[in-house]
Amino acid sequence: MSIQIRYRARVMPISTQLYQQAKAAEQFYYMMLFANDPVRAKNCDVWAGWAAMGLHIQVKMPPHAATAAERMWLEIDPHGNELYVYNFTGGERGTCQRLKSLLTEIDRLRAALRDQDQAARLKAVRADPAVAHQLLEPVQAALEQSGCSRQVREQFEFAINRGLTALTWPDIESVEITVA
Repeated sequence: MSIQIRYRARVMPISTQLYQQAKAAEQFYYMMLFANDPVRAKNCDVWAGWAAMGLHIQVKMPPHAATAAERMWLEIDPHGNELYVYNFTGGERGTCQRLKSLLTEIDRLRAALRDQDQAARLKAVRADPAVAHQLLEPVQAALEQSGCSRQVREQFEFAINRGLTALTWPDIESVEITVA
C-alpha cells in the first residue's frame, strides 16, 4: 500500500510548511483509522496515548495503537522548481482511500478559497459537509465517547486546525493524489 501526494506551488514552502502539510495527511489518516474502528474509537487510552506521544509535526513514530500492518511511513521528496512530493508507504487500504477522498475535498475547497485569509479558509473548510462527515464528526464523536479529557480533545482539535490550514495554503497550485 502506498499514497503519493504531489504538490505544485507558486513558491517552495519553508520546511515548517512542508512538515505541516505532510503531518496533516499522516495524522488525518490515523484519526480516521481510529475513529472508524468501534473498539479503538471509544478507548481513551488510544487517544490519550497518542496525545502523550505528542501531535507535534516533528514526531516520527506512528501512534502505538496502530498495528504494524496499519502503519504508514513518510518520505518527503522536495524536487525543487515548486514541486514537492510526499510518499507514504504502508497503511490500511480502506483508510488510505478515505484519506484520498478527504484530501481531494480539501484541495477542491482550497482552490476556491485561495483569496481568503487563513482564518476564513479554516472556517470555510471546517464548515464543509464532506470534511465534517469524513473527519471532524467521527473524530469528535470518538473523543467524546472515549471519555478523554478536555485537554486531549483540545490537542486533537489543534492538530486538525493546523492540518486544515496547511492544506489550504494559498500558494498551492495543484495537488495529485495516487493510492496504489
